[in-house]
Amino acid sequence: MSADLRCAKVFFSVLGKEEQCKKTIEALESSMGFIRKLVGDRLQLRFTPEIIFREDKSTQQSIRIQELLEEIKKIDEPKKDN
Repeated sequence: MSADLRCAKVFFSVLGKEEQCKKTIEALESSMGFIRKLVGDRLQLRFTPEIIFREDKSTQQSIRIQELLEEIKKIDEPKKDN
């Protein structure tokens, strides 16, 4: 939330291909009015904050790092046998 509570950034992660991420962004943006109304109904604020959706790529980066570590492990295992 911004300091004046007029703007809220919502970070989300999508586990899937780039196409799935695009569809998710489109769905969130098309539902923005509905989501904003729900937020406004539940918050006791003078103004309902503008909602900005941002993709959080940290989950994807963590998965990629794990995959790379697994590849390194597979490469190093035959060397340990020698």
